[in-house]
Amino acid sequence: MDIKDIVNQIYNEMISRKSPRQIGFVLDLFISRLLEHHIKLQGKQFIMEHHVIIRKEDDLRRRVTFDGYAPEGFDDFRAGTIVEIFTAGPTIPIRSRFKDIERMLERNYHAYLNTDVQDILIIILTDMSTEETKNYEQNLNDKFSSNNTKLHIWGLKELDDLSQLHPEFLNRINNPLEFLFEVEIEQSVQNIGDSRGEWKKIQEERIKDLKLQYDQDNLVLFLGAGASIDAKIATWDQLISDLLVTLVSKKLDKLDVKLTDTEKAFIADNLKKMNGNSPLQLVRYIRNGLDEFFLETISEVLYKNAEDSSPLLDEICKLCLPTRTGVGIQGVVTYNFDDLLERNLESRELKHTSIYKEAQLPGKEELGIYHVHGFLPRDLEKYEGISESSLIFSEEGYHSVMLDAFNWSNLIQLNYFKERTCLFIGVSLTDPNIRRLLDIAMTKQPDKTCRHYIFLKRENFEIPTNSEFNTDNIKRFEAVNQDQKEKFFQELGLNIIWFEDYPEITQFLKKLRG
Repeated sequence: MDIKDIVNQIYNEMISRKSPRQIGFVLDLFISRLLEHHIKLQGKQFIMEHHVIIRKEDDLRRRVTFDGYAPEGFDDFRAGTIVEIFTAGPTIPIRSRFKDIERMLERNYHAYLNTDVQDILIIILTDMSTEETKNYEQNLNDKFSSNNTKLHIWGLKELDDLSQLHPEFLNRINNPLEFLFEVEIEQSVQNIGDSRGEWKKIQEERIKDLKLQYDQDNLVLFLGAGASIDAKIATWDQLISDLLVTLVSKKLDKLDVKLTDTEKAFIADNLKKMNGNSPLQLVRYIRNGLDEFFLETISEVLYKNAEDSSPLLDEICKLCLPTRTGVGIQGVVTYNFDDLLERNLESRELKHTSIYKEAQLPGKEELGIYHVHGFLPRDLEKYEGISESSLIFSEEGYHSVMLDAFNWSNLIQLNYFKERTCLFIGVSLTDPNIRRLLDIAMTKQPDKTCRHYIFLKRENFEIPTNSEFNTDNIKRFEAVNQDQKEKFFQELGLNIIWFEDYPEITQFLKKLRG
């Protein structure tokens, strides 16, 4: 099996699985492993996914990630060799890749000047003749090379020549996808001994990266249910349960049938099961039953036990305050219906505007709070045209947003995903529409850098004290599971900031301001 066969097999397999986004990831890893094998046999180091922080001419700093870095060089490549890998094929034309390469070089030009880079090897996974390769290499050098730096182009031919030197490596690749999974598991198991120290270190690095974005006025907050839960706003499950109980009560009251609270809860639980426990299906069922009382009932249930604030909301509001040198937060996108953030911002006299329908815009000195799933404030009369806004709380409402590419809420999210650094707080990302928009934004980004961040809780198995389980094996699986989650979120452009206890999020946000 040669390199071209392996590339084609991966393409065909990923397309058949309807996972074209993973093509680049799988191929990058395979090529990086081949280079690592080749370079290690020379007694030299090869670093995959090498990160550097650069300071540009305008004094702004940002993090740049290279596919690979050979600090001591290899073969005829000098010390300080950067490797960048680009896929091309039926779904990614070579001309498009040429444009992506030039954009990448322009974007990372300062990174090359600020590091000890002498050679840049660009690998394009496509068939090119020797003449084509040399001509394109010369064009890039004429445009981008400096006195110390030279660019080199490899195509499939050069990669195949390299792989023929290592038949023992290719013999391991009976199934490239199986090889990929084995490598990932191998890495996770090898890192198990220092897994806590490693993820804590990454956590600290990512908080520092986030602070850079905050200091440069480039951060947008995305808030989910977890951001309001400490203020005792009803969760989805509580909301649906209470709405079902209300629906049952209203219908049976008309028939003069009086139920105890226990009987109401029993009926509500069974209605959930009968409707497949699907929240959107249940809401449609509830909406039809409550009719004109639907929004009023949601509001009653939503704020039934709500408190004015929480430590997390308090810290989010402090983060929204302008800094001495800038605006701090560019905007807030919330998937929540409640007005807790607005009430807390008002108490701090921070100018803001709630956006909940098309054609609304914040003023120049106002912070925009975008309720992309709808807005249901306690004081409805305070907000003009609130009845015109759509509450995405039912199957039909959700479908209308998914199918409307130009819906204002989709455009707001997509614009922020493409242009800013976004921080997700209390968002689980189970919503396929959010994942779809993140995926679109990632495909529009030439260098495929993970520029967004999400707080996620590390979940560990609770092993019974007197069990016969091999604890080390369970921990190995946990490590593999965490790594797979990392890779899944990276495909969407997200860096995970893991935490163990929810109050840690508040401390993280304090560090951004510190």
